[in-house]
Amino acid sequence: MTDPRDMSPEQKEAWHQAAESQVHTFRYDAPVPNGRPKQLAWLVRRPSMHVAVQRVYEGGENNLHYHTKSETTWMVLSGRARFVGVDEKVLAELGPMDGIMVRSEEHTSELQSHLNLV
Repeated sequence: MTDPRDMSPEQKEAWHQAAESQVHTFRYDAPVPNGRPKQLAWLVRRPSMHVAVQRVYEGGENNLHYHTKSETTWMVLSGRARFVGVDEKVLAELGPMDGIMVRSEEHTSELQSHLNLV
């Protein structure tokens, strides 16, 4: 990709127009509980970025795992979440409006109940 600072004014304008054509808006509407321990609502699904809101209810805890191809960011909207690593090491205890970024090679287990995660 060419650096916009090296473009002519015409190239720069075309580059900005192309970028603006890719702008998307989204809205989150909380799903109606369906009895499952987790519900996922996708907000953005792009090749280099995914954004979703996950509602986790009692019984929706995860097992210890890791994602090999992506870093993951979690933000608690309501409720509480505990992120636990190898050997039960507590990586974070989060409440409303707290977040955590997990690198792709770190093993984590998110123990959650009655919360919304984004």
